[in-house]
Amino acid sequence: MKLVGLSLFLALFASGCAEMPQYTITAAALAKPAEVVTNRTDSLVYAQNLKAMVSLVLSANAKQDFQKFVRENANQPVQILVNSRVVLNEYSASEFGTGDFYFYFATREQAQAFADFVNK
Repeated sequence: MKLVGLSLFLALFASGCAEMPQYTITAAALAKPAEVVTNRTDSLVYAQNLKAMVSLVLSANAKQDFQKFVRENANQPVQILVNSRVVLNEYSASEFGTGDFYFYFATREQAQAFADFVNK
Protein backbone atom coordinates (compact mmCIF):
# COMPACT_ATOMS: atom_id res chain seq x y z
CA MET A 1 0.00 0.00 0.00
CA LYS A 2 2.84 2.41 0.79
CA LEU A 3 4.38 1.72 -2.62
CA VAL A 4 1.12 2.59 -4.40
CA GLY A 5 0.79 5.82 -2.42
CA LEU A 6 4.39 6.76 -3.15
CA SER A 7 3.95 5.98 -6.85
CA LEU A 8 0.80 8.11 -7.00
CA PHE A 9 2.56 10.96 -5.21
CA LEU A 10 5.53 10.81 -7.58
CA ALA A 11 3.24 10.73 -10.62
CA LEU A 12 1.30 13.76 -9.40
CA PHE A 13 4.51 15.59 -8.48
CA ALA A 14 6.06 14.91 -11.89
CA SER A 15 2.95 16.06 -13.74
CA GLY A 16 2.89 19.26 -11.69
CA CYS A 17 6.50 19.96 -12.65
CA ALA A 18 5.95 19.62 -16.38
CA GLU A 19 7.21 22.66 -18.22
CA MET A 20 4.71 24.93 -19.86
CA PRO A 21 5.17 26.02 -23.45
CA GLN A 22 7.14 29.25 -23.56
CA TYR A 23 7.30 32.13 -26.02
CA THR A 24 10.27 34.47 -25.74
CA ILE A 25 10.20 38.10 -26.80
CA THR A 26 13.51 39.82 -27.52
CA ALA A 27 14.35 43.29 -28.77
CA ALA A 28 15.03 41.80 -32.22
CA ALA A 29 11.41 40.54 -32.39
CA LEU A 30 9.91 43.99 -31.87
CA ALA A 31 8.61 46.24 -34.65
CA LYS A 32 9.96 49.21 -32.67
CA PRO A 33 11.84 49.57 -29.39
CA ALA A 34 9.81 49.30 -26.19
CA GLU A 35 8.82 52.73 -24.98
CA VAL A 36 7.18 54.21 -21.92
CA VAL A 37 3.77 55.87 -22.26
CA THR A 38 2.54 58.01 -19.37
CA ASN A 39 -0.52 59.77 -20.76
CA ARG A 40 -2.94 56.84 -20.72
CA THR A 41 -6.53 57.75 -19.92
CA ASP A 42 -8.30 54.39 -19.90
CA SER A 43 -10.23 53.27 -16.84
CA LEU A 44 -7.83 50.43 -15.99
CA VAL A 45 -5.02 52.90 -15.43
CA TYR A 46 -7.12 55.11 -13.17
CA ALA A 47 -8.78 52.26 -11.30
CA GLN A 48 -5.46 50.62 -10.41
CA ASN A 49 -3.58 53.89 -9.88
CA LEU A 50 -1.06 52.91 -12.55
CA LYS A 51 1.13 55.69 -13.87
CA ALA A 52 2.92 54.25 -16.90
CA MET A 53 2.69 51.61 -19.59
CA VAL A 54 5.19 49.85 -21.82
CA SER A 55 3.94 48.46 -25.09
CA LEU A 56 5.68 45.66 -26.93
CA VAL A 57 4.63 45.40 -30.56
CA LEU A 58 5.96 42.38 -32.41
CA SER A 59 7.34 42.67 -35.92
CA ALA A 60 5.35 41.09 -38.77
CA ASN A 61 7.52 37.94 -38.75
CA ALA A 62 7.42 37.65 -34.97
CA LYS A 63 3.62 38.07 -35.03
CA GLN A 64 3.37 35.14 -37.44
CA ASP A 65 5.57 33.04 -35.16
CA PHE A 66 3.49 34.09 -32.16
CA GLN A 67 0.21 33.22 -33.90
CA LYS A 68 1.62 29.76 -34.66
CA PHE A 69 2.60 29.41 -30.99
CA VAL A 70 -0.95 30.39 -29.94
CA ARG A 71 -2.53 27.89 -32.36
CA GLU A 72 -0.24 25.09 -31.21
CA ASN A 73 -0.87 25.80 -27.52
CA ALA A 74 -4.51 26.89 -27.50
CA ASN A 75 -6.35 26.36 -24.23
CA GLN A 76 -3.32 25.39 -22.21
CA PRO A 77 -1.21 27.43 -19.83
CA VAL A 78 1.84 29.11 -21.32
CA GLN A 79 4.62 31.40 -20.20
CA ILE A 80 5.67 34.58 -21.96
CA LEU A 81 9.30 35.52 -21.44
CA VAL A 82 11.20 38.70 -22.19
CA ASN A 83 14.93 38.10 -22.60
CA SER A 84 14.64 34.81 -20.65
CA ARG A 85 12.70 36.35 -17.73
CA VAL A 86 9.14 35.11 -17.20
CA VAL A 87 6.80 38.11 -17.36
CA LEU A 88 3.46 36.31 -17.82
CA ASN A 89 2.95 32.93 -16.18
CA GLU A 90 0.21 30.35 -16.61
CA TYR A 91 -1.89 32.31 -19.06
CA SER A 92 -4.07 30.52 -21.57
CA ALA A 93 -2.53 30.85 -25.01
CA SER A 94 -5.98 31.58 -26.41
CA GLU A 95 -6.07 34.86 -24.40
CA PHE A 96 -3.37 36.32 -26.63
CA GLY A 97 -4.49 37.42 -30.00
CA THR A 98 -2.66 40.21 -31.69
CA GLY A 99 0.95 39.84 -30.58
CA ASP A 100 0.85 43.25 -28.92
CA PHE A 101 1.63 43.28 -25.21
CA TYR A 102 0.93 46.04 -22.71
CA PHE A 103 2.55 46.15 -19.29
CA TYR A 104 1.35 48.66 -16.69
CA PHE A 105 3.46 50.05 -13.85
CA ALA A 106 2.91 52.09 -10.71
CA THR A 107 5.76 54.48 -11.53
CA ARG A 108 7.43 55.82 -14.63
CA GLU A 109 10.77 54.64 -13.24
CA GLN A 110 9.55 51.03 -13.04
CA ALA A 111 8.25 51.25 -16.60
CA GLN A 112 11.52 52.73 -17.85
CA ALA A 113 13.55 49.99 -16.15
CA PHE A 114 11.38 47.36 -17.87
CA ALA A 115 11.65 49.11 -21.26
CA ASP A 116 15.43 49.30 -20.87
CA PHE A 117 15.54 45.59 -20.00
CA VAL A 118 13.46 44.72 -23.08
CA ASN A 119 15.57 46.85 -25.40
CA LYS A 120 18.94 45.37 -24.46
